[in-house]
Amino acid sequence: RRTTARLQINGAEQDVTVAGTFPADDPVFKLISVTEDSALVGLASGKNFTDGKPSEEIKVGETLTVTGDDGSSFSIKLVSTS
Repeated sequence: RRTTARLQINGAEQDVTVAGTFPADDPVFKLISVTEDSALVGLASGKNFTDGKPSEEIKVGETLTVTGDDGSSFSIKLVSTS
């Protein structure tokens, strides 16, 4: 069972465990779950994304661009899972 995702947030890599928040210096997001080839992320605040979804799935190698509650933009790439 996989419990960790290696994410690249605005170019900086960080390992995040399930239920952990990121990025480290400004924890806007929460890692909800991890599979062999994807990760599910949500807002740490528990709110929905601007499109109304409570979470977004990122596949390994894909980059998701999202806007945080404060209007700042984040580029999140799923590098790998373990």
